[in-house]
Amino acid sequence: MLDEYSKFKQEGKVRFIGASVKGPGVTSATQALARQYIDSGRVDVLQMVYSILRQKNLEVFQYAQKNGVGIVARTALESGFLGGKYRPGHVFTDGHRALYPTETQKLLLDSMEMIEGRAVKPPYESVAQVAVKFSTLPDSISSLILGARTAGQIKQLTNTINLPELDPELVNWLVTEFGGKTESMNPGDQKPAMLDNKKV
Repeated sequence: MLDEYSKFKQEGKVRFIGASVKGPGVTSATQALARQYIDSGRVDVLQMVYSILRQKNLEVFQYAQKNGVGIVARTALESGFLGGKYRPGHVFTDGHRALYPTETQKLLLDSMEMIEGRAVKPPYESVAQVAVKFSTLPDSISSLILGARTAGQIKQLTNTINLPELDPELVNWLVTEFGGKTESMNPGDQKPAMLDNKKV
């Protein structure tokens, strides 16, 4: 596939080539796949998971930056678990959140409440804003993909760019508390990312 896209780029039909790293989880396999794309020299930007609760990809982002590859981060709000709407004890009966193992749901919601209690204070109005601001901190991240269902959510999330930087002590706590917990926050029943047999 990249052969075709590279041909289109050479012909001037496309300006940039991007790849979304496979799978909802952050694992050693997804990181290896990202490095394979970067090392190919044919990808200009990668879309990858990054949030307060899943920080492990940061080392790959730094590697991408050194190699001139941009990063578009997704899942900053962890599929709504960091949105603040759902509280510990909430039971998900349908939708993609119901696919998470019960123990992972509990861990995600307990973590959200812990972050909310420590980080949400004026001018920050929600844990979602804190989560978004945190995910913009690495200078290796070019942009974020955010989801919203209402005009109010869109306004609140986009206004985050105008908020002051997070307190360095808070950032240090978020990194120390959650930086090593990525795998425990991954969705369950995920198919691991597969490395391509041929060079990308």
